[in-house]
Amino acid sequence: MYGRAWCSASSTDAAPLQASNATDGLPDTRWSSKYTDDQWLQVDLGSVRRISTTTLTWEAAYAKDYDLRVSTDGTTWTTVSQRRGLTGPTADQITFPATDARYVRMQGIKRGTAYGYSLYGIDVRGAADLAAGKPATARAESGVDIPV
Repeated sequence: MYGRAWCSASSTDAAPLQASNATDGLPDTRWSSKYTDDQWLQVDLGSVRRISTTTLTWEAAYAKDYDLRVSTDGTTWTTVSQRRGLTGPTADQITFPATDARYVRMQGIKRGTAYGYSLYGIDVRGAADLAAGKPATARAESGVDIPV
């Protein structure tokens, strides 16, 4: 399945650390927020899809506490996972009951460091795709196929 994945964020620390870096498919680019707790990054999958797993790949500036939220309209949000007490940057894979969503948001609550939140990538997968061993995919602005 193909579509367009658009990223947006509540803030960006510096121009080279923009939100779209989290879905560009490159392992050495990242998004970084301002140095405050209440920040978010969200992906627009382009249309409503049935999803069940999200992996966030954190840089050293990770979230100690955050919620993973989904929405079909970008206005009304449902929390599908509450992550609390993380102790360091990892690839944090979250599996939740399959749900319909167009938007997926990492809502930061408490930073794990004095810096902002920083993500190398966000990977969203659908229930049917996981069963078949394939990720759902989308096409980023750059035209590179990436998993979302």
